[in-house]
Amino acid sequence: MSKKITFFFVAFFAIKTSFAQGSFENLTAKLDSVGKDYFKGVPGVAGTTAFATFGATFLNRNDTSAFGDYWSGWSISRLKDSISVAYDTNDCAAIPAEGHSASSVYATAFISLDADLNKIRFQNVQLGVMGFFITNSTIAYKSMLNGDGFAKKFGGVSGNDPDYLRIIIRGWNNGVLQPDSVVFYLADFRDTNNANDYIVNDWRYVNLGSQFNDSITYRLESSDNGGFGMNTPAYFCIDDIIYLPENVHDITTNPAIALYPNPVCDQLMIANKSDEKTSFTILTQQGALVKQVMLEAQQQMKVDAKSWSSGIYIVRAKTATAEYYYKLVR
Repeated sequence: MSKKITFFFVAFFAIKTSFAQGSFENLTAKLDSVGKDYFKGVPGVAGTTAFATFGATFLNRNDTSAFGDYWSGWSISRLKDSISVAYDTNDCAAIPAEGHSASSVYATAFISLDADLNKIRFQNVQLGVMGFFITNSTIAYKSMLNGDGFAKKFGGVSGNDPDYLRIIIRGWNNGVLQPDSVVFYLADFRDTNNANDYIVNDWRYVNLGSQFNDSITYRLESSDNGGFGMNTPAYFCIDDIIYLPENVHDITTNPAIALYPNPVCDQLMIANKSDEKTSFTILTQQGALVKQVMLEAQQQMKVDAKSWSSGIYIVRAKTATAEYYYKLVR
């Protein structure tokens, strides 16, 4: 485990990793222990709770009042409800009604007045975070789609209002705040052609470019604001953080997975020879998403690579129990 990734003109490396699984499946036991499909703090108890995935830590703050509990920061969810807008039972739900790549558990953020809670802290991440998948919560999506008692319908009555909801991400690398920010639109109605307006209702990839390895902070900005700040519900959901692999094992074949030819020409054949469903994510070295496919057990498919630029690509093959990284040359 001492050999770092080096991208020379060697045809093939495979990396198997356990700590770099950025899903939230390891938190299933936490949900089981509270007997619910979400965790957003200990009911009736004010305090801060930390939970961790493979390589990242998240903070939840629960506060109490005469009107009931209220939380901020992060929650864990396996809710599958894309309909209800009940804040007490469905404020942790993601609009796709499942995690990324049909995972069971994901995380939901609610922006806090305490900036320290609006943060993801990384551990044992030496080379950086390539990116993660994001979507709207059910409540935020429904609010932007239809409006509610506090927030407007995006686009307005005419459909021409240039509304938006965006997340702005900044981060630290080796203790240094990086100058560049990453902006992703969870909804965007700014185009003069209304046919291009959208509210994200599936899992989308956010490319962080491997520039952060300590932590990231974030904020939400909306076109719909009032005297107390944003009117749009300040939620979003994430899943499946992808880390740039640090360690390389000298494994040249994996009988459960086939990727060929390598170097890639006009087409790449991907074969899942295992007995598990496997997701394949193809990224550039800079973290940009090129292609994502899900293959059932014993399934294969061809991927058109004619438009790919020459260079190095990273392929992550992920099952419910492990993930492997491969290098491809185009």
